[in-house]
Amino acid sequence: MFSINAQHVCEITPTLWTVLTALVVLYTSVAVAYVTLHCEDYVDVWHKDVSDCAADGPILLSRALTSDPFRGFTIVAAFGCALFYAYTPSSSPVKTPITACISLIGVAFIVSMFENDAHYYIINITSLLTLIFTCPVWHDLHEAWKKMKYNTAEEWDRFFAQTRVSCCVETKQQLYWWALWNWLCILAIVTAVLIQTNDAVRSWIYVSEYLFFWTLFWILECTMQEAEKEAKESQITNVSIQF
Repeated sequence: MFSINAQHVCEITPTLWTVLTALVVLYTSVAVAYVTLHCEDYVDVWHKDVSDCAADGPILLSRALTSDPFRGFTIVAAFGCALFYAYTPSSSPVKTPITACISLIGVAFIVSMFENDAHYYIINITSLLTLIFTCPVWHDLHEAWKKMKYNTAEEWDRFFAQTRVSCCVETKQQLYWWALWNWLCILAIVTAVLIQTNDAVRSWIYVSEYLFFWTLFWILECTMQEAEKEAKESQITNVSIQF
């Protein structure tokens, strides 16, 4: 679950992230179930009527996690996950922006304690940015960029050529990653449309929101796996050059 390289730097492996994903699914499910069950106790905070709690289905995930006592746990969990992801393999080109996005989710739940729309905008912006940065193309571009040494016209031609074919599936891992990312994009669109066109306190359509955020958290494991693969390939290349 943890790995320590020759420089004694602790790195978080994909195995640990799988465990964290399972814990996130469990924790959010408990939060939704509890707040939905006690909907009448929270409905005033959402500026809704008690009669709205009589509808069928669960509540919105963001409403559950911004309700006490889950708000505090969510803030701690967000910053904890950001710290964990910061210790993913150092070769990942998306480590810094994704770590910042996860940290901003913690900030979003802090500002949710105040009567404003900042939580809504921060969650939506960070979700969009995380969706962009989890696209497999960034690792391909990073690898092509690292191979440029002399900034010559030939190298730029090779870089743009590799950029044009970077979306091609070369391995089963890439196939899985691209399939998962495209499914995530579909979930993002569906969730955005459903939430914008529905203002019910309880509804089964909110399940799409759960699936979106669970998949978004899960796909971060793909970036870690790719970074590990690239790090191993780099080590093999360096050893070959030395010999």
